[in-house]
Amino acid sequence: VQTCALPILGWKAALSKYSFLDADRACALGASYGGFMTYWIAGVWNSPWKCFVDHDGVFDSRMMYYATDELWFEEHEKTCINDVLAGRPPSILTASVPKTARLLDVGCGPGFWVRLFARRGYTHVSACDLTETAVDLTRRSLDIFGLRADVRVGNAEALPYANESFDHVNCQGVVHHTPDPVKAIHEFWRVLAPGGTLCLSVYYRNYLLRHAGLLRVVSRLAGRSVGLPGRGRESLLASGDADEVVRLYDGTENPIGRAYTANELRGLVGGVFRRSEEHTSELQS
Repeated sequence: VQTCALPILGWKAALSKYSFLDADRACALGASYGGFMTYWIAGVWNSPWKCFVDHDGVFDSRMMYYATDELWFEEHEKTCINDVLAGRPPSILTASVPKTARLLDVGCGPGFWVRLFARRGYTHVSACDLTETAVDLTRRSLDIFGLRADVRVGNAEALPYANESFDHVNCQGVVHHTPDPVKAIHEFWRVLAPGGTLCLSVYYRNYLLRHAGLLRVVSRLAGRSVGLPGRGRESLLASGDADEVVRLYDGTENPIGRAYTANELRGLVGGVFRRSEEHTSELQS
């Protein structure tokens, strides 16, 4: 009812405001989504109009998900939350981090975490990524949703920030793609102020990935039929090699992929950081 009422009320308001409009000689026309509305008007509210004009109109509004920036980012967020984070971001991400803290997201991609922090009320959010494309996407998404953050190109192994610039560093799913993870960890420590915190996630070397013989058997039996859609991942287990499986998980263009056991991760960060909380999942690749 509301969808029908709005354009009708709008037309009545226009007629009352603009004397040059002739209600008896009016035409409904539109392009793209306006064309979609023209079809709707023709089917639902056609009595006032003498003709209908459509240019490149949308026949099915669902297709706009793949052509509209706002909806693309929203769809990406839903995928991250539902498929990766089991329905909601874990509280560990910002546990005990005050709203006034200076936050840095390393490897921001299209800006999922940057927007999450800004929406949670953090007022000093920065982010960097290795590619201009990711930086542009993040900046565009912030403009769309009216959020603010400082976003720039930056390498995790050589962060473009001064010593002790931040109170908290967030790095989700990045270190296992870097050529020198140890160097990245030391960079996180360098840009953190005394008492600062790091929230880090990497791919977990689960039971299958920890046992090379079992992985080879599974690869021979089902390597060609087990995979993920798109980005060359259709035969994910075909190689029978744990590191190659992890690399391919993010697509054939991904140059490096590693997975860590809990002890390996402790060894990676233990020389610099004191561990306060840890989560692992056998379901992760």
